[in-house]
Amino acid sequence: MLWLVWALSPSLAAEPVVKRLEVTTPRAFGYVIGDTLQHRVSLELERPYRLDEASLPEAGMLSPGLELRAPVVRVRHSRESTRYEILLTYQIFQFAERLQSLAIPTLHLRVRTEVASLPVTVPEWRFSLAPLAPRRIEASVALPELRPERPPPRMPERPHVERLIALGAGLSLALLYLAYAYWGMPLVAQRKRPFARAFRELRRLEGKPFSEALYLDALRILHRAFDRTAGRTLFAEHLDRFFVRHPDFATLRLSIEALFVRSRQAFFQSRQGPAADAESLRELVALCRRCRALERGAA
Repeated sequence: MLWLVWALSPSLAAEPVVKRLEVTTPRAFGYVIGDTLQHRVSLELERPYRLDEASLPEAGMLSPGLELRAPVVRVRHSRESTRYEILLTYQIFQFAERLQSLAIPTLHLRVRTEVASLPVTVPEWRFSLAPLAPRRIEASVALPELRPERPPPRMPERPHVERLIALGAGLSLALLYLAYAYWGMPLVAQRKRPFARAFRELRRLEGKPFSEALYLDALRILHRAFDRTAGRTLFAEHLDRFFVRHPDFATLRLSIEALFVRSRQAFFQSRQGPAADAESLRELVALCRRCRALERGAA
């Protein structure tokens, strides 16, 4: 059962020193000679105050029938406070001929800094001691009241919440990176591929009024895409080697060879045959679209 929330002395109330004082005790009845009792004192202090361990009770006989074992102290530090868990184990050596009431004496502790010292008091705790084979219960014995079952201690939530937030953030970053690696990077790389870039540029030209200069710009754009794909300036006499190194484009061999013929006529020879028109530009855009599709399949 839980015996907690002690009223602090006025000196401690004036100073925000003790953030928490809680005493967890066992049941207060049903003990016989040889039994042990454990008290757990939880003491949380504002920094820089600390427990003066010299104020802890010494192990040994507290009374003719009650012995204290060596106290066990566990310390936990945080940024703003220090928490002490003090485990006190008592053993009963008194033989009872009749039901009687005993007390664990008041515990006087001290907390201190380098320049100050303050008291912390844990009041006495009473319990009943029964004979091994009681004849009858005397009405004159003041028995402690029965208490309900002790609820489970409340665990601190903040460290777990912070840990979950950190793990969630790390997992989210990992998922974002994987998503970028599997979808984002290929998409970025795809947009940087030669024919993908050329197709976007040709679509912008397609929306402008047609002119001979516009058609020549479209030819240059498409030739730059072939140059980047081949890794060198590509001329008509190099097409056989290009199709060997890039066999996917061999399905468009006739259209690509026709493109190089039209380019030679447009840039280096006098105009022969019908002049270029808007339909010629649309043919360049269609060829670039098919090259872009082959480029995606090859990647």
